[in-house]
Amino acid sequence: MLQLYDVNRNKIKGLVAYKDYCIESALKTGDKTLSFLYPKRLGKEIKNEGYIRTKTDEFVIKSIDSSEDWLTINASLNVEDLEGEARESFTCLEETISKCLDLALSGTGWTANVTGVTKKRTVRMTNCNSWDIIQQARKTYLVEYKFDTINKIIYVKEKQGQDKGTYFTEDLNLKKLDINNDSYDFFTRIKPIGKDGLKIDANGKDYLENYQYSKKVKTLIWKDERYTVASSLLEDATIKLNELSKPRVAYAVGIIDLAKLNTKYKNILDYSLGDTIYLLSKENRVREKQRIVKIKEYPDEPERNSCEIANTILTFEDIQKEYADTTDTVNNITSDNGTVSENAIAKAVEKLTINKVEMNKFTALEGTVGSLTVNKLDVDKANIKFAKIDTAIAKKIEVTDLNADNIKFEVAEGGTLNLQTLLSKFITGESGQFLNLTSSNVVIDNAVIKGLIAPNISVGDLKAGNIDSNRFNIVGTDGNLLIKDNTIQIKDSARVRVQIGKDASGDYSMYVWDKQGNLMFDALGLKSSAIKDKIIRDDMVADNANINGSKLNISSLITEVNKDNTQTLKASRISFDST
Repeated sequence: MLQLYDVNRNKIKGLVAYKDYCIESALKTGDKTLSFLYPKRLGKEIKNEGYIRTKTDEFVIKSIDSSEDWLTINASLNVEDLEGEARESFTCLEETISKCLDLALSGTGWTANVTGVTKKRTVRMTNCNSWDIIQQARKTYLVEYKFDTINKIIYVKEKQGQDKGTYFTEDLNLKKLDINNDSYDFFTRIKPIGKDGLKIDANGKDYLENYQYSKKVKTLIWKDERYTVASSLLEDATIKLNELSKPRVAYAVGIIDLAKLNTKYKNILDYSLGDTIYLLSKENRVREKQRIVKIKEYPDEPERNSCEIANTILTFEDIQKEYADTTDTVNNITSDNGTVSENAIAKAVEKLTINKVEMNKFTALEGTVGSLTVNKLDVDKANIKFAKIDTAIAKKIEVTDLNADNIKFEVAEGGTLNLQTLLSKFITGESGQFLNLTSSNVVIDNAVIKGLIAPNISVGDLKAGNIDSNRFNIVGTDGNLLIKDNTIQIKDSARVRVQIGKDASGDYSMYVWDKQGNLMFDALGLKSSAIKDKIIRDDMVADNANINGSKLNISSLITEVNKDNTQTLKASRISFDST
C-alpha cells in the first residue's frame, strides 16, 4: 500500500486503487523516481508537493497529468532537506569523504554511513546546495550512494551491490535483450593535470596508457584544479582511463523476476541495483559478466520488471557534463584573458579557508561545522534535527513522537497509553475495555469467573456449536430431567417414568412406566398394562383382522347370543346334540 501525506506531512490515507505502480532506480546518482496511475474520481486529495511513502522510501509528488478517467502521478525521491541547504561556497581540502559529507550535511538532519572508503580528496563548489555537494563528492571520490529517505541516511561504498552468482538467460528468466554499443568517449591515453600544473610520474611519464581494447592512441588531457596531491591524481586517473579505454556496452533487459514470484529462487536469482550478474544469450551470442546500473521495478507485477546492465556507469553525456562542470568552476574565478579575476581574489579574502586553527577564544555570529568535538557545551537554545546521545539528564522534556527500546519510570500520567504488550504484576483502574482477551493471553482466578463472570453470561452470548453430553450432564431445576451421554431420563419423585436412548444392555429404545412401575411401552410395542380404560371400539378392529376363535370365550359368546332368544344364527350346517 502507498501512504499519502499532504504538503505539511499530515497523513491523509492509504492508496489502494492504483495501477502501473513503478519505481525506477539509477546507480549513477542513487536517485529514484516513482510513478503510478490512480482513478481520477478518487484522486482529489493528491496534490503537487505532497508526499508518497512506500515501505522503504519517501517521495515528493512533482507532476499530476490528468486523462479522461486516470491521473498519472510522478514523484521524486524526497531529498528536500538536502536541496534546501544553500551555500555560496563550499571547500573541503584533502579530507576523507566521511569528513566531507559531515560538513556538507550539517544543518540538514541527514547523516552519512561510509564503508571502506578512506582516500582523501578535495571538493570545491560555489553557488550550490547540499545535494549538489554530495553529488560532486560522489564523482570526486568515485563512490556510489544508496539513500534511506525514511531515516535520512546516505550509505556510501566504492561499489554498491554484490556478486551473488545471479544469472539472466533466455532458458529461464530473460524475456528481452536490446544491446547498445558506443565509443564516443573512447580514449587509450590520459594526461592528468592538477592544481598549479601538478602532474603525475608514471615510470617517468606524465601520462597513463591502457590498450585493453585497441592499440589506437587517443589522448585525453584531463585537468582538475581540485587535485593537490600527485598520488591522488594518479589513482583516479587510472580508474577513469580503465572505463574510457573500452567501448561502452549497455544491455536493456526484460526480466521475469522469479525471485519475487517464487521463494525457491530467492537466493539464486534475486538481484539489486549495483549487483554483478551473468548475462547469457544464445540468440545474441552474449556471454557477459556486468553490473546492473538501472532498475525499473513493478512491485505488484514483478513479471514486468526490467533493468539496464553496462560495463561502465557513465554515459558519453555524463562525461561531457563533467568536463563542463569543471570548466564552469574555472570560469567562476577567471577573466576573459585567462587570469584570475579581482572579484575572485576579493571573495577569497572575504571568505577565508584554513586547514587548521588553534585559538583561545572564538566568537562568530553564524557558522557551519561538519564535525565538532567538544568537551563541554553550554547552549541557550538549540535546534537539532538529529542527535545521538549516550546519557541525557533533563528536568523537563516535551516530545511529539518518541520511539524507545526500553523505558523505565516511576509514575506515568497521560490521556492514552497504546501498547502492543503490557507485562504487569498489578493493575488498578476504575474501568477497563479489552478488545481481545483469550485463554492464551490472560489468566483469571476461578473465583472471579464463578462469582462475577458466569452469572452474567446470557444465552445470546454463547457461540453455537456442539456440547459433549459425556462431559456435561443436563439436569432439570427439580432434578427430574437428566441428559447424560446417550440417554435421556424423566423421573417423578419415586422412579424413572420415561427413558429414551441407550439402555443398560447397550441397546437403543424408548421405555414408559406407569406410576406403580409397570412397563407400559418398550421397543416391542404397547404393553397390556398401558390400556387402563375400556377404549377398544368396533371401528378400532381392522376389517381383515381374522381373530382366531381360540382367543375368544365361546361359552360367553353363545350365552350372550341366547340371552333374550331373539337372535338368529345363520349357518349352512348345524350339528345338534340332544343330550
